[in-house]
Amino acid sequence: MLLSKKHICALALALLPSFALSDDSQFVKLRVGEEILPFEIWKDQSDWSGSLNFGSASIFSLPETRERFRELAIGFQIKNGLPDNEEIRLRRVEKGNEAFLCADKGRNEGDATVTISKIVEQSGELLVEGQFSAALGTSSNYCRSVDFTDALSISGQFSVALNKL
Repeated sequence: MLLSKKHICALALALLPSFALSDDSQFVKLRVGEEILPFEIWKDQSDWSGSLNFGSASIFSLPETRERFRELAIGFQIKNGLPDNEEIRLRRVEKGNEAFLCADKGRNEGDATVTISKIVEQSGELLVEGQFSAALGTSSNYCRSVDFTDALSISGQFSVALNKL
């Protein structure tokens, strides 16, 4: 049996690797000093809106163990496929008390940086991979004002599929 051009094209498309991410391949890894901590994507809170030319993305993640940290949030605007006005927030637990750690490039507070290595819009999802880093300051008022006296340096990487709002 000979395959028609239509069948060959359909077969070729089916065999092409997809950029779609399974839930198992989505991750956020946070580096604090020499320690690398795995975080799970908080799918219900993570999303994106707009377009690759002008949009915004929010990645919320929860640590696998919640002894030291409660939540990591990475947010950025998207301008022509590149991140802009990055902000990073981390809730830390010390001696039973929660502290909010923040950096916001858009407000020139801290050194929040997000670098995107791959970004694709596919079927309403934003598939994005990249790295982040920041010097996070402490805040007692949910990051409205931040003290960088004893900033915590962090870095990490992520690979996520964000649903469109």
